[in-house]
Amino acid sequence: MKRLKLSTKAEETVKKLIDARESENLGFIAAIDPETGETFYGRSVVESAKKGRMIKNDPRAAFFFVRVGYPSVHVLKAVNLQGYIEQDYFPKMKGHVHERNLYLGHSTPNDTYTFDFIVDTGFSGSVVMDIEAIQCIESDYLGEDRVTLAGGVEHPVGVYLADIIVNNSKINEVEITEMKGEYLIGMALMRSVCRRAVFDFANDKILFEE
Repeated sequence: MKRLKLSTKAEETVKKLIDARESENLGFIAAIDPETGETFYGRSVVESAKKGRMIKNDPRAAFFFVRVGYPSVHVLKAVNLQGYIEQDYFPKMKGHVHERNLYLGHSTPNDTYTFDFIVDTGFSGSVVMDIEAIQCIESDYLGEDRVTLAGGVEHPVGVYLADIIVNNSKINEVEITEMKGEYLIGMALMRSVCRRAVFDFANDKILFEE
């Protein structure tokens, strides 16, 4: 993915928002126009991007995203479930692409390319996928973000929007973060599909309860 090039004004806006610990918008997501530095606020990447596109009257506008008062929108931590089951074992969910739609939790048709998504309670976002997989589904490029990895390292990533199907339910406008070689399901998606997630290690199952 080609990185967004920020103008000097946009870079200054990004730095100010990251340092704005006393702002009334603390914790909100800011969508920043990479050329003009215009800023549009929302409670999520999707909300701020949609607001920016509406005000700019540009349905394809891309933005740079910042969580006001923080160095990145999301924090991506390695989940370690040691103490429940064997060390370095990760709970996973199958996913596959069919007719440019992403399915999670379904039985997989024959001859279909599948993914193993780690169900990661240390990731605050919705879905992480490799860019090659994202290009196989119908998605809308929203812009660029930074994630903070384990150890505090910041990493630039692309952000996309797509509808996905979890079991038999279609979830609209899911935020997908692009990261090479990674497939994760985070807390934001789990909150949208269930009231409680049960990790049944004795039977090797993850139960999403309504």
